Parts: sequence; structure tokens; C-alpha cells
Amino acid sequence: MLPFMSIPWRIRRLAIFSLALLIGLALLPQRTIQAADDVVNQALDDTASEFASGTGVSLQRVVISNDTAGGDDKAGAVVLAPLGQMRAWTGRGALPSARTNHAVVNLGRHIFVIAGSAVGSGSGESFTDTVFGANVNPQLGSLVPAYGAEGGDWSQGALARGTLFTSQSGCSFPFEGTSRGFAAAAGLVTATQPVAGTTYHDASGYIYVLGGRILHPLCGALVTPQVQIGRVVNGEIQEWTVNPSYNLPKLLSTGQRSVASTVVPGVQGAQAVVVRRDNKIFLYVLGGFAVNTDSAGISHVANDVFYTEIEPSTGQLLHPDGLPGLTWKLNTPMPVGHFDHAAVWSQGTLSNGQMRDGIFVTGGFRNTLRTQLNATVYVADVQANGMLSWTSFAGDGDTASVAIPQGRSGLAGFAHGGQIYFLGGNSPTGASLNAQQSVLVGSHGGSLRLLRLFGATSAEYFFNNVEPVVPALLRKAYAGVAVVPSTPPDPNSPESSGVDANAAWAFALGGSDENGQPTASIHGTALGGDDTTATSRATEGWYYSSFHDVRLRNDANQEVEARILAVNWETAIARTGANSNPNADLTIEFRATRRICTAQFAFEGVEWRTLDGDPASAFASVNGRNSVTLREAFGDEDSEEFEVSCLQYRVYLSQNGSVDGAPRPAANTGATPRLLNVGLLTMLPGARDLFITKFEITQNAQGQVNYFDLRIKNEFLGTDEEGATYDRTARTAGVFEFPVVLCVAYAPPDDDPLTLTLPTIPVTHEGDWRVPCAPVYRMFLGAQILPRTEILVNGGWRANFDRHPLLPTVEQDNLLVNNEIRSLFSRAGHYAVAAIIDPFGTIDEENKANNMGFQEGDEPIILEFTVPRLPDGGGGGGGGGGGGEDDPYEGDFGGFDATEEIPGGGEVDPRAEQEEEEEEEEDGHKVFLPLVRR
Repeated sequence: MLPFMSIPWRIRRLAIFSLALLIGLALLPQRTIQAADDVVNQALDDTASEFASGTGVSLQRVVISNDTAGGDDKAGAVVLAPLGQMRAWTGRGALPSARTNHAVVNLGRHIFVIAGSAVGSGSGESFTDTVFGANVNPQLGSLVPAYGAEGGDWSQGALARGTLFTSQSGCSFPFEGTSRGFAAAAGLVTATQPVAGTTYHDASGYIYVLGGRILHPLCGALVTPQVQIGRVVNGEIQEWTVNPSYNLPKLLSTGQRSVASTVVPGVQGAQAVVVRRDNKIFLYVLGGFAVNTDSAGISHVANDVFYTEIEPSTGQLLHPDGLPGLTWKLNTPMPVGHFDHAAVWSQGTLSNGQMRDGIFVTGGFRNTLRTQLNATVYVADVQANGMLSWTSFAGDGDTASVAIPQGRSGLAGFAHGGQIYFLGGNSPTGASLNAQQSVLVGSHGGSLRLLRLFGATSAEYFFNNVEPVVPALLRKAYAGVAVVPSTPPDPNSPESSGVDANAAWAFALGGSDENGQPTASIHGTALGGDDTTATSRATEGWYYSSFHDVRLRNDANQEVEARILAVNWETAIARTGANSNPNADLTIEFRATRRICTAQFAFEGVEWRTLDGDPASAFASVNGRNSVTLREAFGDEDSEEFEVSCLQYRVYLSQNGSVDGAPRPAANTGATPRLLNVGLLTMLPGARDLFITKFEITQNAQGQVNYFDLRIKNEFLGTDEEGATYDRTARTAGVFEFPVVLCVAYAPPDDDPLTLTLPTIPVTHEGDWRVPCAPVYRMFLGAQILPRTEILVNGGWRANFDRHPLLPTVEQDNLLVNNEIRSLFSRAGHYAVAAIIDPFGTIDEENKANNMGFQEGDEPIILEFTVPRLPDGGGGGGGGGGGGEDDPYEGDFGGFDATEEIPGGGEVDPRAEQEEEEEEEEDGHKVFLPLVRR
């Protein structure tokens, strides 16, 4: 021990610290965040696969590009979507048997083909009750066997038996059965369950089959009001149930608008849509054709819309107003009546971030003779109470109607990511059928209005995808469609090699060919990926990320909330040069919560916060690297709000900015801003943050310094998962120490005041552990700076230099005379004074920039004052020693006020006795502040 004890005390402590640090690092549990690495970079999204993991509404007029765009980008970026351009449809196998006029519903990755016709109209009608089921590999877009399938991909079941038709005028014979065609159907996912060994899920929920055309054994072709509900558990249909109280209501006839009639004729060729609106779920039935009504022999094309509310826990139907004994409520009617039309639900996002829900309707027959086809597109805004507000002006800013290129019946509609798709359909030419070989695609804005594809003067709203994108075998009408969410390909799986990241897979199943005969073929394509080399892209769009679990592990190996320090993102935005848009921009918003990400309500009631990556301009992002420190952006008062478990971000891309909230046409229609990656700077909440809470120096009536008050604080408090506080500072007791220094600029009374220039933290030392501007310092041990405790720093000060001109009687490292900090200001003259906490960055902190000032900001506190000469030029009370022979300021001793007004002025350094003993062993060798980690 003696050889070690002879080492100077500061060097000895450095050795102890280094040994303790090495031992501590060796004992660290894996993934635990320790003092040396409190600040953690968390990458959120940086590849096409990661971006494609966004939420169900993640792609609104944007797509995921698999290209690398330079900089730190990996293979992936969010870009604006091509307007209407698709990738090719390819064959995906066949149904167990041919079907047309059937219904198709998908819940998650599960597809169900329900009832329909087995023989086309040219050979007479033959309806079925079969229900085929298959699953989709969401990574590859291929069909895989359904649960319960035998000898192939498809399982087979049947609808439940029930009363299809009751006694009515024109046919007095009730009829029970199961088979039907031209039924409407919709599905609701209520839960998902991970599939072991995969990255995808099985879905549970309900299927609703409504109405349809039936064959009565005595009365021929009629329509049914029956509603069947299928309960799906983890991808399997467990049962079908029929509840007569859920039967469809009476359609509009001879001016009546009642839902209480006992005569309920039912409907065929209607459309069913399920809409989630806030915390409610509505089921809509739109239009349709009634063959038999209460007036015998009268057929009717309806523009009625009926709706009901779904109870998601049971799948049961409730009247929207809660009226007992009733299920359906009459909604706002469509502008015109339709049957065999298409209706799809889509979502938009306004510039203020508000979500909008809408239903787009087009196509279908407008008369019972099937001679009038509709081409106009109508759109309904869904209100919070489920009521619809219809408009015939579906275009963005238009006062004229918008139409698809030609009227069609039996077209299939679906929506995804702010784009509306209409597949196939019949357009009669003379007396023959003419199934179309095309897929029409239109894009809508955040206000759910269709966008002009080719500039402000264009009249085109739909891009017509034809050969070779749509093959000859996809020339169909009355086909079924399904959209299955995609799962990013597994980079470690050989079967995923070469598979691009997509947002969803679209499937077209069965349908009638150009001769009206049923087919069994299946085709599919990918949606939401980097579709094509587009010559025209959307003007603006939103991307929503997945929910990111940002928790960290503490010293006890517990997952706890992380404090978000900064959000970083990289862009590629061309505002100048060729292929550019001068006002293009990209805006990042985020929301964060202490709830766990797995909760469906994780962000309920949590507001979005907007980040400005380029505060010096009107843009929200610079081209390249962007970083926003949350404390700087939102203020310290919000810091606790960023101690979170779960975070989601969204990005708004704009090609050429906006005017009065409306997107400005793109200067170059092919250019698009790119989001290349997004990441966070996080740390465990409660990490140290040392700052000044009070700094005052005052003078008495004669100008002498009579009051000095410096206080510092460690804003530290952490909590574990049970809410108990834990103190990471306590474990550093006896190991960490750091100084507080006073920097001073001094000028004699007859000179001009000097400007105090402060160093940048951490101060570089180059072998000399002294801050040149600081004549005094005060040492602290880590254990002395307790969490959330204010510490006085008024006693225990030591000289930083031998016989400094302001302290001519004190040698380096000695306590000031009488432990009196006011002796530093005894000379007459001009002073500028600042305090620096931990100038060498010894202690890991959340924000070192405020070590010269208050927590609310990073500006240093500099006090400026003048001490005048005393009238006799001599010493003042309590000042201590004089100038000495080498004193350049002899005669300028102004003194200080020795009254006991200084808080803690008599404070004694707790290490004083120990240090005096150690100083004797140093043999005159002085080493300043060695305990600095590098």
C-alpha cells in the first residue's frame, strides 16, 4: 500500500476510477444501458421492408421504392405514387370450380369466395351455397392451403339453411334454402393472432352476406332479404348464423320510405361496405334491384342506403340510434339508383392531419331493363354518426361530374392507399356482352376528391391499365376482388430472395368471360410498391409508420420508458436543376405515448407534433440530413411528455407545395421527394442534467461585493415499471467527481470593460487540466449531487493558479482565505463572471449545453459589474492581503463587504482535512483535475 499511497491524491483517484470503470464494464448485463452509453441511436425505418411495415393506412398516395437514393440510405425510400400505373397481373391458380355473380371477402390474409352462379346466363341460372376458403402468403403473394383444406389450397363449406323468402304479394309460398347469386358481402377484422414461426398473423372477425338472387321452386327468380353472419376464428369459419330480425328492410317503392313494413322484398346486385369511423363500425347496403315488391309485378332500382352498427365483440347488428326491435336505419340516398355497380370505402388525410372516410360509387345499371349504364362517379363523406353526405362532383375543385371512360355493369371495385380501382365489367355493344380487359385507377386527395392525372387543365381522372399489364384471361365481368396486406419479405428466407417490398396484394377471382360464362381463373398483382418508372406522380401524399416500441433496459435489466432527445431523418429533395420541383417538401410529424405498442388504443387522444428540420426557411426539411432536438423545439416543460414506450411517425410529401391549402401542380410531374430513413436519439429518462438554478452577485451602497449566491441542480429522477424511483447517481459515489469553475474577465477601473469569452464544453485540456479563464474551482463528488436537489456552491473554492492577480496571497489548489469567494472581487475594476459546471464533460448528461446556464436554455449566465476604488484608495473590510511587490494593480484594492449576507458563505469543503494531509505528500508537484474520462 505504501508505494501506492505515495502517489499524488488526484492521480491515485484516477487509478481507482479507471479500475472501477473496467470492473463495471466487465459486469454489465447485455442490452443494459449504462452511464457510458446513456444516449442510444435507434433506427426506425431505413429499408424498403421496414417502410412497408407501416400501419394499414401507411400508404396514402405514396409508395415504397426499393432503390438506393444516395447518402446514408439503404435500399428503401418513401416516394409519391405513380398516378394509376400498375404492375402486371399474373396467374395465381384457379378456384375449385367456376364461379360468377359470387361474393368475395377477405379478412387479413384469408380469402373467402361465397355462393354465386355455376352456370352463366346464356345457359340458364344455377346458384350455389358453397363457401371456398384459401390463405395467402403475405410475403410472396401466393395462395397457400386454408385451414381444413383437403388435397388443395381451398377449403369448402356452405352457408346456413334459413328462410330465403316469406309469403308476399305475387308469390304466397315461403321458401327455405341456402343457394343464391348476386349477394352483397363485407367483412370485419376484430383481432389478429401471430402465426408461430412466421412474421404474419391469422385474423378473426365476421363476414356479412346480404340479400341476393334466388330460384324459388314455384315462383322462379326472386330476391331475398336474408342476412347471414359468418364467425371467423384465426382464419377458419366456425359457423354461419341466420337471424330473421337482421333481414334487410323494405326498399323504396311508390314514394314510401319506411323500414317498419312487414313486406320485405329484399335486394340483389347491391353493394355492402364496412366503415370504421372513430370508435364506431358501420355496415352499409347501397342500392340494388328488387324483383318482387308489395305491389305485385313491379321491379325497382333503388338509390336507398341503409346502415346499421356492428358490435365488434359479438358481430351482432344494432340500430345506429339504439332503437329496440330495429336493426336498419335509412341513410341519405344516392343521387341515382344503381345495381350491379361498384362501391368502395377509402380514407384521406387533410392538410391539418384530420382523417376523412368516404365511399366511392360508380357503374351499374340504372333501369330494370338493363339498357342504361352509369359512368358517373359519386362520393359520400362519412360523418361521425354514420350519416352520408353525397356529391355528384367527385373531382378535386370541379363543379362538373367525373366519369369513368364508359359505363359498365358487374365491375369489381377496391381501394388502397388513396387510389380507387375498378376492374373489368360489361359494356354492351348491340345485343352482345362485352367484358372489359382493363383496370381503371384513380387517385384522390386528402379531401376525398379525385385528382386530375395530367395537370390542372386535364379532364382525365382515371388511368386505364390494359395489355400487357392486364392479360387476356382477365377480360371479365362480375369477378370478385380481395386485397391482402403484405408482410415485408424475410431477408433470411431463400424463397423471399428477389421479392420486392409491397404494401398489399390484389386478387381477381372467377367472374364471367366475354360470352357470359363462369371462369375459375385467379390473377394477382402487387400494390403500393415501386410500381413503374412513372411519368406522372401524385402531387402530395401521406405515409404512416408502424408503431415502434422504443423502450430501453435499465440497470436492473428491466424494459423502461425511453426519453426521446431528437428525431433524425434523411431526405432527397430536388428543388433546383433538371427534373425538380422548386417548392417540393417533406414534413415529419410524430406522436408518442407511455402505453405499450401492442394496445390497439395506444395513441388514443394523443396529438401529432410537427417537426421543422429547416427553421431558417419556409421548408420543413432540408435536402439531406435533418435533426430536431425536442427540448429545443418544444421547450423543457414538455420534456416529461417524451419519456415514452411507443412512438409513431408520419410523413407528408409534396411535389410542389400548396396554395391556400390546395396542392400546387407539380413543375415536373415525374419528380418526387424521397424519405430515405428515420431514427431517434434516445436515453433512459432520469439521466443527469446539471444546470444552474440561481447565480447572483450584488454590491452594497459603496460598490463592494456583499452577496454571492451560486446554486446548481441535478435534474435526475427515474422510475421502473412498477413506478418506484431509482437513483443511478448513487452508484457513482466515490468514483465520479467534477469541478465547478468561475470564469472571470477583469479590467482595471481606468480601462474599458473586457468581453468574457467562454470555452465550448467539453473544454480541451492538452495536458493542463485547468480552464484558462477560471481563477477558482470547486470540486464535487458524484454522491453529493443528489437527484432533484439544489446545491449551494458558495464555499470550498480553491485557487486555480499560483498567486493569481485577483488572489495574490493564495497558492494553487489552496482554499481561499477564510473560505471567502468574495475575496475574488476585492480589487476595484470591471468584472464579467460566469460559472461552468463540469467543464471537461466528466459526467454523462442529457444536455451539456446548459452547463453554463438554466435548464430552459443553453445561453450562459454572465454577470457584469464594476467595483469602484474606495475614497482613500485603501483596503476595505474583510478583504485580506494587500497587493505585494509584484502586484500590477497596487492601490486598486477595493475590498468587499464582510457582512454575513452570503448564503453558505462559511461552507467548508468536506474533503479539506484529507486534502491537506495529501498535499504534504505531493512534494510541490501540482496536477489539476485528472478525473476526466476520455
